[in-house]
Amino acid sequence: MFFQFVNNATIDAKARKAIRSHVMRGRNAGKTITRPSRFVHKKNRETRNLLTRQNFEEKESQRANKLFAIHQVVGHQLSSLSFPVKPSRHIREAIHLFFTLVVDAVYPHKYCTPFEPEQTLWLHYMTVDTAYFHCTLSVMAAGNDFYLEQPGPSPFALTHLSETFQLVTAKLSGPEALSDMTVTLVYGLVIYSQLRGENERWRIHMDGLHRLVELRGGLDQFSGSPTLLQKICRADIDFALANGCSTRFSSDQVPFLSARIGRSLISEFHHVSPLPSAFQRLKPSLQLIAIDIMALTDTLNHSTQGRKVDALTYQEALITIFYRLLHTGPWNNIATDCTFDICCYLGILSFMTTLMFQYGRRRLLRPEMLTRRLKAALQHDGYTCDWGGVKLWLLIVGRISILRDEDDSWILSQTADELKKLGIGDWENLSRELNRFPWIETLHGIALRRIWGDRIFNFRIT
Repeated sequence: MFFQFVNNATIDAKARKAIRSHVMRGRNAGKTITRPSRFVHKKNRETRNLLTRQNFEEKESQRANKLFAIHQVVGHQLSSLSFPVKPSRHIREAIHLFFTLVVDAVYPHKYCTPFEPEQTLWLHYMTVDTAYFHCTLSVMAAGNDFYLEQPGPSPFALTHLSETFQLVTAKLSGPEALSDMTVTLVYGLVIYSQLRGENERWRIHMDGLHRLVELRGGLDQFSGSPTLLQKICRADIDFALANGCSTRFSSDQVPFLSARIGRSLISEFHHVSPLPSAFQRLKPSLQLIAIDIMALTDTLNHSTQGRKVDALTYQEALITIFYRLLHTGPWNNIATDCTFDICCYLGILSFMTTLMFQYGRRRLLRPEMLTRRLKAALQHDGYTCDWGGVKLWLLIVGRISILRDEDDSWILSQTADELKKLGIGDWENLSRELNRFPWIETLHGIALRRIWGDRIFNFRIT
């Protein structure tokens, strides 16, 4: 049998055209085919191209306008920043998280207007100064060790701390010795030693920071950099509270504080609560501070999206109140007197520490002397007559601020006694009573429930 195979491999374009023409020959029989004008087609194509190009340009312009209007978040901005030493993606994410946590701790978003990290000079410093880059990473590592309660510094922290020391030493011996950058670096060393709990190094770095400020001509010279000025003041207050000593700077040396001496802060805030009747027995200087604290706490209690406090004003108010407390109260008096003024003073100071920096639920500040004095005052026999609920406020504020778990037995016992005297048996009435005094429900109320829960009402006095 003879087989014949059809081979289509050799069919070219001409053959395919002939095949298609043959197939369509019968279908097109009797039809008049009108072909479109090539001129009209060309004109239409040019019109479409023009419209497409115009539309594209308009969209690109709109897209560009939207792009410039979009607020760049920190993580995105960090991904495009150029640092003196190229960090890994993990380090960039850690820097982003660090700045976010620190800014929210110093300027809580619940109470303050936005104060984004990328709007401050600190992130800028990281991009232009190698020493500050290493200093920030060492502080980040120390903060992580503090949060995780690590006994010693991590190798990562020590590596960057060593680099920081070398570069800071070079700056101190050069023309940049008194620059804002150098002051900022020494402040970073202060924070590192504070996080590590290295008190002697902390004191040395605080002495160095104080000396640099003096050589610059005092705190007045930092008025143009309010965030740096506030950092210096907070470091001064932290060291004084932690070590039971006087602040290095006096009230009249702090620019925004010296302008307020003798007048109230009330005008800064939106709300003003009346002073508790018990506080009206305080000496005039302490009473004026109590009025300002009530104004601040009432404003924070009523803070909403449109009624928040300016971030810098918030910190300025805290610093002002702390300096006034440390300079007008019996801070350095080691006497064991438990007068009404002294007890209220210790309670107000303890209350203010709850508004200071904390890392997660761990507070950075450990005011040991204040803790001992408040504990002694609360356990003192016979010092409380009818103080109109002040003792209950002192007990609760003391527990959520500086007293510890091991103090719960005697604090709960005294608290239960005070609740019974005042006829308080539920959270609603307790909140109403505490809100007569300095108290921020969204901060202190939550902390109290977390620490004690319903034990505060179920504790039996033995």
